[in-house]
Amino acid sequence: MNTGNVLTANFASKALQLTIGTFSAGASIKALQKAGMPATKAATQYEPFKANYITLFNTTGNYLIFMWPAMLAVVLQQVILLAMAVSFAAEFERGSFVKEYAKMKRWAFPTMLIKVFPIWVFSILIVGVYYFMHMIFRVPMPEGIFNFILLTAVFVGSASFLGVFISILIPDALKATQILMVIASPAFIISGFTWPLSAMPAFVQFIANIIPLTPFLQAFKILLIQKGSVELTFPYLKHLSILLVVYAVIGWIALKIKLWFIFKKAVPVESKELHEE
Repeated sequence: MNTGNVLTANFASKALQLTIGTFSAGASIKALQKAGMPATKAATQYEPFKANYITLFNTTGNYLIFMWPAMLAVVLQQVILLAMAVSFAAEFERGSFVKEYAKMKRWAFPTMLIKVFPIWVFSILIVGVYYFMHMIFRVPMPEGIFNFILLTAVFVGSASFLGVFISILIPDALKATQILMVIASPAFIISGFTWPLSAMPAFVQFIANIIPLTPFLQAFKILLIQKGSVELTFPYLKHLSILLVVYAVIGWIALKIKLWFIFKKAVPVESKELHEE
């Protein structure tokens, strides 16, 4: 039995016990009846069927190994999205963007990097803390540590650019935070980590696939719980890379348009002030 997912493994084992036990009891009762035993007495004389389970991966069914690393990834994504929600929106809201970024009005992507770079550095510290927590609580480390570092880096990049895009799109810091929390809050439930994504409606699958946490957790499960080869994570790494590029490009386009409108409005105001002086 695959106990890589404790929840589905429990459902499967319960269904197996019920099915095999019912069939075994029925066969035993019928055999006793054919031997001449009354049905009422035969129903009390059968022996339970003995089943031996061979478990794979998380063999002890330990919820710490199953849930705790995944929840840390959820927290990391929420921290990134919360930090990026106010990155541009707060400056747009208080009107300080024009003054602080006047010299970078033609450089949209470097402006984005100025916002995301501190978050990337901060994420390295968070992942380092997670590493020490794994050591303290003796939680197994993922296989292929260098591939895991690459996977985490792409995950952090795609989550931060998603946050940047929403922050640029929604000029109100509170609304940007609310929208990103609406995206982040159900992310773990619909990621397919606990319940198969294929069993969910198509619309939910679409929403799940545009959230960086979904491919990251699928690859994380392969490396940490199933101890699979690095090659098995390549489709999820590709998925994350596509999300990173898409969010970076649409964020760059949104900021480019935003800069054009902001500085277009700012020029007449400056001209008016100079004329008055």
